[in-house]
Amino acid sequence: MNFSDRIKEELLGFDYDKENVIRAFILGAVKAVGLLEIKKTGESLLLSSGRYEYVIKVADYLKKLYRTEINVSRKGQANDKKGFTYELSLPKNVTKQLLIDLEIANYDGDDLISFNSGFSEKIYKDEDALKALVRALFIGCGNAYVPSKIDVDGDELTAKSEGYRLELVFEEEELASNVCELLKILSNKIKVIERQINYVVYTKDSSLVCDILAWLGANNSVLELNDIIVERTVSNEINRKNNCSIANIDKVVNAGLKQIKAIEYLQQTIGLDKLNDGLREIALLRISKPSASLVELEEALDHRITKSGINHRLRKLVEMADKLRGEGEN
Repeated sequence: MNFSDRIKEELLGFDYDKENVIRAFILGAVKAVGLLEIKKTGESLLLSSGRYEYVIKVADYLKKLYRTEINVSRKGQANDKKGFTYELSLPKNVTKQLLIDLEIANYDGDDLISFNSGFSEKIYKDEDALKALVRALFIGCGNAYVPSKIDVDGDELTAKSEGYRLELVFEEEELASNVCELLKILSNKIKVIERQINYVVYTKDSSLVCDILAWLGANNSVLELNDIIVERTVSNEINRKNNCSIANIDKVVNAGLKQIKAIEYLQQTIGLDKLNDGLREIALLRISKPSASLVELEEALDHRITKSGINHRLRKLVEMADKLRGEGEN
C-alpha cells in the first residue's frame, strides 16, 4: 500500500451523521468520480471507482438520505492490471433530486435547463462540510507522492522518488479551476496545470502537504510524512557534508600534485641543493608525503613550522618553477 492509499484509507475512516456534511461528501464524490448520462427518458448518475469502500460509503449515505435501494456492481477481471472497478448507479428520480439538492443542475419542471460548474457555498457553509467535500474529492481523484524512504545504511528502499506532491486530477479544466479556488482558503500556493488530457490541482510544497493532510484529519499520514521529511533533511545534510569532504580531499590532492610537479621541475633544472634550507626541507617533505594535508605536514615537522608557513613555502616553490618555465620558453 503506497502513501496515497494509506491517506485514503485514513480519510475513509471518517463517518458523518449531519445531513449537510453527508451532502458535501456526496458532492465531492460526484465531482470526483461521477458520470451523468442524459437521455430523453431522463438523467441517470453513475459513480465509478476502484476503491470498494469508497463506493459503498457513498451508497450508504445515499440510502440514508433518499430511502432508496442503490445498486453497486463490480466490473473487470481479477487478473486485470487495473483491478476491479465498482460502479454505483442511481435511479432517474433520485438522480434528479440529488442534482437539485447539491445545486449541480437547474430544472424547469422535469426539464433540465442548465448546470452549475462550481460548488455552491450552501453545501459547504461550515468547515465540517467543507472538509468532508475535500476528503471525498481526494479519495476519488487525489494522489500524494513523497520521496522514497531511506534505511539505516542510507540506501533507497524503493528505486523511484517522486519528491513531495499532492494533487487532484480532473478531466475538465473548469472543474479543476473551481476546485483550486475552493482550496485557496488553505493557501495561494495551490496551482492548476494541464497534463496531457487532464487538469491537475497540485502543490509541491512539503509543508503545505502536511498542513492540508492535518486539516483533513489524516493525522497518521502527517506523522509518516514528517518522519520522511526529517529523514530526508538529515540525509541531505550528511550528503552535503560528505560532498564537502570529498571536494576538500580533491582540493588537497590537486594542490599536492601541482606542488610535486613544481618540485620535480626544480630538481631537474636547478637542483634542490640550490634551494635555501627552509624551501629544501619543505620540498623533500612534500615529495615524501604527496597526499598529505597541511595539518599532516605540520605534524610531520613536530609543529616547528605552522600550516601558514608551510603553505607559504610551497607556493614559493610553485612560483619558482613557473618562473623558470617561463624563462625557458623565451
